Amino acid sequence: SAELPVSAQGYQQVLVPVPGAGRLALRMRAPFVMTAFGRGAYLSVDTLTISSGAPPPPCGIPAPQPGEAVTWTLADSPYVVCQDLLIPAGGVVNVEPGVQITFGATNTLRVEGVLRASGTAAAPIVFDGDAGFDAGLDVAGEVDLSHVQMGVHINCGGENAALLVRDASMLAGTVIEGSADLMVFERCLFDGGNIGGFFGVAASVRLADCDFVNGGFADVGGLVYVKNITIDGQPLTIQRENVVQPTLLEKISVTNYATGAGLRLRGADYLVESSVVTQGNLYPAELFLTGGGFYPGSSLPQTGNTNNYVPAGELAFGANRHWANTGVPYVIEGFPVNIGSLTIEPGVVVRGMPGAGSFILEGAEFNVEGTREQPIRFEPFQLGGTWFGLKWVDVFNARVRNVIFDGCEIAAQSDGGRLLMENCTVQNSLTGPMGVTSGIVTLRNSRIINNNIGLTTTATGRLDAESQASPNILAGNTLAVDYNNTSSAPQLDYIWWGDASGPTTPENPGGTGDAVEGLSLAWFSPWLTTPPPQTDDPPHVELTPVFFTVQAGDKLILRWDAWDDSNIASQRIEFSEHGFTFNVLANLAPTDRSYEFTAPIIPPSNLLEPAAIRVYAVDDAGQE
Repeated sequence: SAELPVSAQGYQQVLVPVPGAGRLALRMRAPFVMTAFGRGAYLSVDTLTISSGAPPPPCGIPAPQPGEAVTWTLADSPYVVCQDLLIPAGGVVNVEPGVQITFGATNTLRVEGVLRASGTAAAPIVFDGDAGFDAGLDVAGEVDLSHVQMGVHINCGGENAALLVRDASMLAGTVIEGSADLMVFERCLFDGGNIGGFFGVAASVRLADCDFVNGGFADVGGLVYVKNITIDGQPLTIQRENVVQPTLLEKISVTNYATGAGLRLRGADYLVESSVVTQGNLYPAELFLTGGGFYPGSSLPQTGNTNNYVPAGELAFGANRHWANTGVPYVIEGFPVNIGSLTIEPGVVVRGMPGAGSFILEGAEFNVEGTREQPIRFEPFQLGGTWFGLKWVDVFNARVRNVIFDGCEIAAQSDGGRLLMENCTVQNSLTGPMGVTSGIVTLRNSRIINNNIGLTTTATGRLDAESQASPNILAGNTLAVDYNNTSSAPQLDYIWWGDASGPTTPENPGGTGDAVEGLSLAWFSPWLTTPPPQTDDPPHVELTPVFFTVQAGDKLILRWDAWDDSNIASQRIEFSEHGFTFNVLANLAPTDRSYEFTAPIIPPSNLLEPAAIRVYAVDDAGQE
């Protein structure tokens, strides 16, 4: 008896000696491999020959047995692949310079072992024949090509697949696709014709020093290294895994793709260096499908493309995703429900299509903090139009700082949580910030100007715009405050209403400032009689997250960082059992950056909000 080394796929020639005359029995044993499609293992025999000598190999092409190596020589060239052939696992084929390998229609050479084709510049190895999608190389083992002219389809697949191509010309009709452990392309020319380059590749990919012409394009995924490539008339598409480390893009030129973006990116962050050239395209770059990010330090050309902005699709969060200030705006559409993480860097401009916006759910990390010199701007894509706005749902630590909301339907909503808006501007909108379903909007040092409705709530929403140290401005609004909560009073003291006489309301005879409705005089008095300068920012506190729970009586060390544009005068720790009323735990020195906290016993309650701790820093102007 003999065990036949039969391939998992494709036909192969198997040679087995027999002892003499008699009968032959073939027995197949396979593990249970039934799939969801109802396909199990099977054995197909094309030809069975019994002879005194070895039969000729299929197509006259010598194929190794497992453990053997053969050479395809120039003297026997050309080699015509007339049927599906196999280089089995453990077998090696070496190809001499100048050899021509021609594929018949729909015929495949499957490599489960090793294929080494090493030509020279003067004598390249040629792979040609039918350019259909079913013909060419099927890589499940190792294929190492250098100085070749490739004119057939290459498919990669399998956990042991590796494709290495150097100093090669990938001719019209060549398509490389599939997923492999490793794919390396160096110093290659992709002459794409109607279709070429990479298509749907997901692997560990190195693509360096390559040129794509005549419609050749690159669509790669997985773990990607791309450097020093040029593409003309098609995009560079990268679909990368969501990992923390950004993908570096440098020394890349993508030009003259008139119907789309030069760079099409998806997944995590990309660091696009200034050496990347995208010119003559419809857009410099695009974030597509589930979106992507640009790591801080990225830059894109501000001129030279038909539309000098980044179509970003939905305002989609990811894993540690960033939107850096690349020099051009991001344009969003749709209204996704977001968890995950997105940090928008200072200076970024986001333009929303009509109806665009986002739900931000509890657990999401949405970091939107500009600076006084570089605020973050959310504005409509269409001049004079609108976009919808942002809605935080059950988020109790939401904060935006130095952000401009322009042209919104409803600028910012807090639904069941807490939203702190510091040094923000809401302007030219149908409705400004809104408290919804017990949600609270807190304003500090902000400007609500030239809106139809400045501030509003539902029947259970709340507003906190009272701060003598960080006063707000409500001016130029058709209706400054539309407060609909009949069970809780708003906090509206120390506001500049656009006039020294205070807001316009029957409760304030003679007031000519912005109009308010249904407000008791006690709710908005006293008011400011001169506009506040709003030139001094409040302190900034960043509490180091704690990623574990504690029981009553447990101790933990709180740590934070704090800074201010002038001086921090004092600090304090506050605690709330159910997230509403906060009590002072400790008053601290301005230089303290840690505190030992002992978890208290929290009595039962019908309130659903979790317990919360706050760290406050107070500057020398009283802002906090």
